[in-house]
Amino acid sequence: MSRSGDHPRCQVNEFQLDSPEENDHLRNLLRTRLASLLGLIIPIIIIATLFYQTWRNDPDALRMLSDGPRSPWRLFSCFGLIILAATISFFRWHLLLRIVQIPIRLRDTMRLGFLGQLLTFISLGQMGGDLFKAVFIAREQDDRRAEAIGTIIVDRLCGLYGLLIVATVALLASGVGHEDTELEVIANGTYLLTGIGSIVAALALIPQVAQSKLTRRLTQTPKLGGLFKRVLDALYLFHDNKLGLVAIGGISLMVHILTAFAIYFAATSLYSTTPSIGQIFVASPIASVAGALPITPGGLGSYELVMDFMYNLFSPADAQGRGIVVASCFRIGTFAVAAIGIVFYWMRHRELGKILTEVESEKADHKNPQPPANKPQ
Repeated sequence: MSRSGDHPRCQVNEFQLDSPEENDHLRNLLRTRLASLLGLIIPIIIIATLFYQTWRNDPDALRMLSDGPRSPWRLFSCFGLIILAATISFFRWHLLLRIVQIPIRLRDTMRLGFLGQLLTFISLGQMGGDLFKAVFIAREQDDRRAEAIGTIIVDRLCGLYGLLIVATVALLASGVGHEDTELEVIANGTYLLTGIGSIVAALALIPQVAQSKLTRRLTQTPKLGGLFKRVLDALYLFHDNKLGLVAIGGISLMVHILTAFAIYFAATSLYSTTPSIGQIFVASPIASVAGALPITPGGLGSYELVMDFMYNLFSPADAQGRGIVVASCFRIGTFAVAAIGIVFYWMRHRELGKILTEVESEKADHKNPQPPANKPQ
């Protein structure tokens, strides 16, 4: 009698063998998945709202969706330039890896680049795609994870700094920063960020400054100190190869110039009245800065919102709202880059599936760190 009564109790005890840490880890994963889902829903709402506003204000702006583009070859050139720019950016990262002497083949870097682009749109988000690349290299090179993460940070910084340089040069060359009050505010903000970036980069690459007491104090400041330290540690890897960083900067400029030309081809393939190429060279990098922020997956929504705003600033009253259509052409190009990543994923989906699980676990643990266990009294 007692045995039969004990059997259900044993099952309950067996079911409760999971530790609190494992339960917390599972909850953290669920929170991460929910945040990723919201990160996709919100950008879709933003894009749908922009299209709805365009449809209400200028229905003819959307007619090309049914009639086709005015110049198909320009539209296809837009997609080709976006894929080319992405490929060159992956080559930029490959050079950074080689500078810190991480042995990796170019084709493997390209594969990781396309996979990272894919994963920015699938649950992981902007930073998750970078984390995936770092984890993948760390599995191949157990003792080089810090260097791998450093190259990714520097790659991002070079990309952002290149965007600011292109926007600054375009603003100065075109003179559009004085045409409107809003444009003047944007221009002054761009000049300020470019100046700050230039000063920080120059100082960080000087060993005496990077190792000074003031720098160490900055790395200990609340909230931003940890980020500042990671940036300095990443830049420190390249102290002995400043010419390599100059080459990386040149490649970054090439990437952003190609992207701006892609936006110009997209606009002129759809409409007869468009902003000038100088104005596009201002709008494109500023929108790309917004898209590069780790707010939404792959900059989805944030890029479209800023591009639509900038495009409208440079458009006449009867051509307002067309920026979202042009931005959508850019987005289709980034989806084409991600589609190439799908091919690489299916070639090694079993191995990559394990890495994705590891990456999501690390993201969940990083966002929700566990408190230290209480010591026994």
